[in-house]
Amino acid sequence: MPHTPGGTGSTQLPSLYLDFIERHGASEWDCGDDLVFLWGGEQLIPFNDEYRVQTLTPGLILIGSDGSGEAFGFDLRLAQRPVVQVPFVGMNRKYMNAVAKDFGEWKAMLKPRQDSDSHPGMQLAEVNPVLFGGDTVDPANRVWLTRSQHFEYVRFWNNVFLLASSKSTPQ
Repeated sequence: MPHTPGGTGSTQLPSLYLDFIERHGASEWDCGDDLVFLWGGEQLIPFNDEYRVQTLTPGLILIGSDGSGEAFGFDLRLAQRPVVQVPFVGMNRKYMNAVAKDFGEWKAMLKPRQDSDSHPGMQLAEVNPVLFGGDTVDPANRVWLTRSQHFEYVRFWNNVFLLASSKSTPQ
């Protein structure tokens, strides 16, 4: 049974989500035009720790990604536990958007993925992230990373983001 980062326990995660993950584990889904990679329960704590989610966005727990620059998670500050989307680079409430009022609403939008991914277990990343002026459509600005490489990539660019943000904030 997965537990949320910080040892707060799985009771904070919606029971419908816990049942879904127990049944499907790590899995791929289509949600409209979006691709959704849900992480397995055993991946929640280590992935959230590696991405430093509680440091960057306390009260958020990531549960998966779009295979590229966006993560999906729950906003644990709110009782309904809305499903939110947030960029990996620039992970901040300022850039977080609700995609469903709760997991039940989001689950109804998920359809099993028919096409197999040509890069299983990998994340597509921008060499120069969009937040820093990178081009999302330029193939030369895209690179496939292993999960470990992606952890490092996200930590590096979020450190750059935090440093740039602190220098632009009046003291």
